[in-house]
Amino acid sequence: MSAPRRIAERDSRQTPWQVPLLAAAIAGAGAIIGAVINKMPPGVTPKARYTFETGVAGWRPQDAATTRGCWAVSSSTSRHHDGGSRSLEMKLSMNGSDPARSSGEAWVETSPRDLRTATITAWIYAPPGSRGSPTSPNGVQLFIKDSSWRSLYAPWHHVIEGEWFQVTIQANGERPGFIQPGFDPANVVAVGVKFGTGAAERNGYQGSVYVDDVDW
Repeated sequence: MSAPRRIAERDSRQTPWQVPLLAAAIAGAGAIIGAVINKMPPGVTPKARYTFETGVAGWRPQDAATTRGCWAVSSSTSRHHDGGSRSLEMKLSMNGSDPARSSGEAWVETSPRDLRTATITAWIYAPPGSRGSPTSPNGVQLFIKDSSWRSLYAPWHHVIEGEWFQVTIQANGERPGFIQPGFDPANVVAVGVKFGTGAAERNGYQGSVYVDDVDW
């Protein structure tokens, strides 16, 4: 896959909101002292690098020849993780019998980053019906790519339906699901999420899954 045009991040780590707090009058003096404290407005969680509160933040569907199960992404109010109001909706049309659509990915390109000591995390919501076969369930993997487009994928995580669950990947390649030889965690330029059909699953999945609070 040829390297696509670089996309700037639009959803960087937020800074705490600050609101003024008036202290009580000092006894005997009657003076009012102004103070400033860090306080979050209700419903705001500025903890993650990607919260998707203001858009897709550069994330897009993967369009590689063998990974076309995700056909669109959007910033959605249908589901949201702790404290937010939106998440990234991955719209999937997967078919386990079709190698081109047995999995779908959404990803974002970043400026080069040294993630050798980082653990990347994301929260996933998979609606009822997205797990697939009980004996060969569908799964989720985080992945990252270096500047030479070599990949590191996390171990397969079976889909948990109807609740938010967390997936992680250690950028140093410890306990990988898949790693290409020469992968360089000191020069990471892409982060993404893969949703795939189970090994024996032939029906696939038609619908959405939701990604939120991607961080490291």
